[in-house]
Amino acid sequence: MRYVDPDGRETYGADITKNEFEKISGFGFKPTVDGKTWEEAKDFFKEHPDGFIYRNPDEVTYRFYANEGEANIVDPNACNAELVKILVGSKLLTNFVKKLFSRKSDSNKIDDFLSEIDFKRNPHGVKLGHRKGNIEALFRKLTKGGKRLDSGAYELSDGTIIHMHNSVKDPKHIPTLDIKFKGKIYKIRVEP
Repeated sequence: MRYVDPDGRETYGADITKNEFEKISGFGFKPTVDGKTWEEAKDFFKEHPDGFIYRNPDEVTYRFYANEGEANIVDPNACNAELVKILVGSKLLTNFVKKLFSRKSDSNKIDDFLSEIDFKRNPHGVKLGHRKGNIEALFRKLTKGGKRLDSGAYELSDGTIIHMHNSVKDPKHIPTLDIKFKGKIYKIRVEP
């Protein structure tokens, strides 16, 4: 039997060597474990072939055990399994994972949308483009999962701001999407 717990404590069975025994023995004139000498340890394992030597989590020295029921053996994965149960059930982890994945998908969504449009730069450094479609459907699609701001614009998890309005400078008052994405401003005129 060879079991290593999370703190590196091993169990030693009947196959323990004298060298291993001396390594785990306490500080004394004669090497002993749990008060037993090497000869007494060999006798113990003759009487208890399934026995073992183990150091409990809250102890400094090793002890002899005739069977597993006597020892307080800790499963190295038990704490991790409990921690996972706690984290999976917590809103904190759920929200973190949602934000982590939505951030990537929001950026990809905007990148994909902008890559379909041919932009020209206006004198103010704003990229201006045109597209055909239903502006409200596009706006809903692009802002899904975003947070509505007081101005009516939406902020996505990656920091992108999207605002829908009618163009003021164009005499036709064409429906327009303003997108502030990765530090740049894009204006997309959307015509049906």
